[in-house]
Amino acid sequence: MDAFAPGSDGAPQRGADAEAMHSDDQGESGGATRLSERAVTNTMSRAGAGAQLPLDLPKRRPYMGRDAYIVTPGNGADITTLDAWLGSDEPFLVICGAPSAGKTHLASIAAEALGALLIDLREDGGTALAALARDGQNNSAAPLVIDGADGFDRPDVLIEVLQRWRRNSGRLALVGRGAPEEWAGGVVDLATRLGAAPRLCVSTPDEALIRKVMEKLFVDRQLTVGEKVVEYASRRLPRRLAAVAAFVDAIDAAAIEAQTAITLRLAGKTIAALEGED
Repeated sequence: MDAFAPGSDGAPQRGADAEAMHSDDQGESGGATRLSERAVTNTMSRAGAGAQLPLDLPKRRPYMGRDAYIVTPGNGADITTLDAWLGSDEPFLVICGAPSAGKTHLASIAAEALGALLIDLREDGGTALAALARDGQNNSAAPLVIDGADGFDRPDVLIEVLQRWRRNSGRLALVGRGAPEEWAGGVVDLATRLGAAPRLCVSTPDEALIRKVMEKLFVDRQLTVGEKVVEYASRRLPRRLAAVAAFVDAIDAAAIEAQTAITLRLAGKTIAALEGED
């Protein structure tokens, strides 16, 4: 892989034309090949198309398998707790915590390990789960992982699913932000069930995780960024994985627009701009 480096005019440059194309991660992305934004703009420049034009191309859905989970001293207990539940006979687990702390990645690992159906309530508003709960003829309880429970406003559906899976000794993981009791929408029965369930409270990302995730995101974009830039940004960004992704997106776009390398000064400007958007 050719490293990203400033050219004689300070503009981002990349090596061989073959680097213009790259393959998506295998797994959820299906391995489809897509032309990256930076590759498109560099290809246009080499072809004499004039100034680079950042393109708003579809983003890849990140691969969230176990081998992509980055372990640091701050989150090692999370994966250990999940593995303990996976290896136990306990049917039910609640995964909860702050926004953008790694809950969905743990949910994906659990679903992969169990061979479970993974339903994200944020994607379809709970349509699939409601259909599952209405299917009174289906008494099976195959492994199930439900993400986005904190924003779901059908406590009756959750109660039905919980009852069926417990009745049939099925494995079920429920994932969401904040305290599980708050997902019950004021329904005491559901709040009691959620409060009594085994709980994995996901750790807040530490600086080591922020740094490693940032380094990976830069590598995914075929960018070589100085260690001082990564250290500077990892100490100043909010402890949220989404904040790291937003920073990498923003500084890459800023470097393309300004035709410059990614520097400490640009990192400072980018963080300030992102703080202004909050």
